[in-house]
Amino acid sequence: MKKERGVCRAIEEEARAMVLGLAEANRRILSPLIVEFDCQSLINKIQRREADATELGEWCEAIWRLAKVNESFSGKQVTWVFAGRKMNKVAHWLAHSGSRWDEQVVWVDNPPLILLSLLEDDMGRSPCTFSN
Repeated sequence: MKKERGVCRAIEEEARAMVLGLAEANRRILSPLIVEFDCQSLINKIQRREADATELGEWCEAIWRLAKVNESFSGKQVTWVFAGRKMNKVAHWLAHSGSRWDEQVVWVDNPPLILLSLLEDDMGRSPCTFSN
């Protein structure tokens, strides 16, 4: 989670968040990945590899580069999934809580208990199936 200042369209902020998340996953060598977002138009753009000369297009190029790096770890493609707001309580909580921290915050082993509860609820509603 990271607080950002500036004015961008919501889809560009979603893309920026995806870049930060993919970079962190790559840094920690987390692979294969399932990336869930509640911005259907961004998921479509990424899946169709629709490039353009806008700021959003630049963010998408960064997403594709980072996904390719991640795919090299496991040999499996990153899975992009639309998860509506009702299936994405963790993202909603993080978006509304982000103003509390000025620096990027990453929880690996000990996330706040509220996140564990929300994640458990999200996983029960997720369009993905999780297995060990």
